[in-house]
Amino acid sequence: MSSYRRVFWWGTFLNLICLSGTSMFVLTGRYLAEQGLQPWEIGAAEGGYWVGAVLSQPWLAHRVDRHGRRPYILRGAFFIGLTALAFLVIPVMLIPMVALRGLHGFVVSTYFTALFTWIADQAPPGRLAQAFGLFGISGLLAGAIGPVGGELLVDRASFQAMFSLSAALSLAAAAGFLTLPEVHRSPHEKQDDSRFFQLLRSKLMLAVTLGSLGFGYAVGSLYGFAAPFAAREKLTGVGLMFACYTLSSVLIRLGMGAASDRHGPQRIIPSALLLQAGGMGLFALLGKGESWILVGTGLLAGAGHGILYPALSALAVQRLGAAVRGTALALITAWIDVGSFAGSVLSGVVAQNLGYPLMFCGVALIVMTSGLAFPAFDRWATRP
Repeated sequence: MSSYRRVFWWGTFLNLICLSGTSMFVLTGRYLAEQGLQPWEIGAAEGGYWVGAVLSQPWLAHRVDRHGRRPYILRGAFFIGLTALAFLVIPVMLIPMVALRGLHGFVVSTYFTALFTWIADQAPPGRLAQAFGLFGISGLLAGAIGPVGGELLVDRASFQAMFSLSAALSLAAAAGFLTLPEVHRSPHEKQDDSRFFQLLRSKLMLAVTLGSLGFGYAVGSLYGFAAPFAAREKLTGVGLMFACYTLSSVLIRLGMGAASDRHGPQRIIPSALLLQAGGMGLFALLGKGESWILVGTGLLAGAGHGILYPALSALAVQRLGAAVRGTALALITAWIDVGSFAGSVLSGVVAQNLGYPLMFCGVALIVMTSGLAFPAFDRWATRP
């Protein structure tokens, strides 16, 4: 750990503050359900978030490589706070919620990709996956703090109090990001949006794309529908589930932090996808009313998440090269967001017509298939 500069840990801490507020929005599904929206409408609103997230990446990719990371980190964190405040005044109807969640997704994804690229600039030689994993612990901790704190705040006060606190945390982090140094030096060659789409079609990204879509599908489904499913079953442990999710992710990153760099991320991604699938399948049993299922889901899915994000990100940068690491990370983020969009929208439709248990069974099957197919896709993609 001593090889990491102090500014690396400062950026990680600021991310913890920002995402502690942002992660409260895993309760958005519950908020929309309590305001009278149907499951398919909740799915459409959450799908709007992922559409905004996806659209941000082609716009951001060459800019973060050409103009630097810091401007987009600052703008992202600032507008995350303003968007949270907008939930206090925008009426809860389908179209306004789709639009607002779309804007929210755009600014969150802009912020995260820019900051993740800045972290890559700080990584010691040969430790890219480890740097991603260590930095990502702040997001995972925030993923426990935000839902638990948000759930307590909603139960004891209101959703309006939650939105206000979320905004305050993001704006405080934005002020802190003013102190970050810009270490990136823009390349001399001209870049534009076409570079993103050229690399998008690269054969080298085939397996990365498959893994990212499977991972995103699980995330979009779990984050969009865990709260309304648990609420329907009159269980209030969603915050506990995400706390277990975080604990599992953090422990596996601390225990296997260097394994991806040592053995190659492509070797551990399939197993991580199968862990994620196991968590989704277990969550389908929540309809039996057993609260321990929340804990088991959090531990299994969290372990998969803890491996997948840094491994997929490191593999994308390794395959495309450090000169375009901002674009590489934008690509990986875009594919995860596409998967999350599909998970939100399709899972909402399935839940509306077949119920939550069958919906989560379907999610498990899709993610398991991506894990089993990953090695074959990777061999084909790297074949001379």
